[in-house]
Amino acid sequence: MKSKIGNFIPPLLTVFIGAILYSVWPEPAGMLQGQVTHVDVQRNVEQIEEPIKHEEFAPEESNLAKILDRPLFSETRRNPEIKNEQEPQEPDEAFVAIPEQETSEPVKVPPPDVEFLGIMKRGEKLSALLRSNGVDEWHQRGNIVMDWEITEIKNDAVTFVNAEEEITIKIRH
Repeated sequence: MKSKIGNFIPPLLTVFIGAILYSVWPEPAGMLQGQVTHVDVQRNVEQIEEPIKHEEFAPEESNLAKILDRPLFSETRRNPEIKNEQEPQEPDEAFVAIPEQETSEPVKVPPPDVEFLGIMKRGEKLSALLRSNGVDEWHQRGNIVMDWEITEIKNDAVTFVNAEEEITIKIRH
């Protein structure tokens, strides 16, 4: 059975530790000089005697007056007219746009030069192993190979589509 003095040790220890922490803990900044509820921005702005000037970023004096005179959020706001001291130049003949000629026939893309070597199945996804220019690569439905889109992969064939054409390549045995 515990003695009566043993019952008082934990609460006394807690009070003792609390008193030590209270004496060494720094006070919040607002408590040192009364509660700070807001910052007086206007007073701080008035203390600045001269604004800092950054000539490299400042607009020219003539442009600054134009900018300050124009209302920022106005429905009639327009870009200022820029007066160029040089005369407008005529475009060079080499840069005159030539209208494109319309072609009635779409350009025919040759069928992809690939070999279908095999398939790999991961869950419901099928991947096709295709060889092109001696390089073997895995492709999935939706991939583009030599301007042809793979639209279907089966166990024994891969279907490609380009514009209105469709081509099926069977697996190599």
